[in-house]
Amino acid sequence: MDPAADSFRRSASNDALRLGSSSSSRSSTSSQQVAGGAGLRSLIRRIKEYGVDQEALHDVMRNLVALSTHWLGSYAVEACIARCPTPLDRELVAATFAALRDHEVAQLVQDEYGSCVLQRFLQSAAKDDFMEVENEQARELARRIEQLPETVLEQAHAKKAVKAIRRMFIRQED
Repeated sequence: MDPAADSFRRSASNDALRLGSSSSSRSSTSSQQVAGGAGLRSLIRRIKEYGVDQEALHDVMRNLVALSTHWLGSYAVEACIARCPTPLDRELVAATFAALRDHEVAQLVQDEYGSCVLQRFLQSAAKDDFMEVENEQARELARRIEQLPETVLEQAHAKKAVKAIRRMFIRQED
């Protein structure tokens, strides 16, 4: 494993933990509740009615992989990506994606819904919706996706994700 990439992931993981710990003191939903039916519907309803607040954002980021691979949960994740209310919130989103382990990235890229969530995050970062540091985290995530084993990248949804990644970042470098 590349020592620089490993160091980058550890740093991103620490950033995600640091940013996540700054959430409000209100009780938040557990992983099982959010990923489950009633908790997920409640979270989606809260996002639709009130937008992406701190509590919703932190609930979604804590359950990123589980929600991203769920047909309804992916909408909550994409809403958080698209509607981050503050630069600190965008930093949390980028740090959470950057902190994903390789097997979690592989799981997302192969999943019908997870692949769309990854593409949404990378599109947001590529369009300069995110600040420079987050844009670099997105580029690193894109590199990590392209370096996944061929058996992963041969999957239909992974092929679409890699094609979109190349289109996004090649266009940005021109």
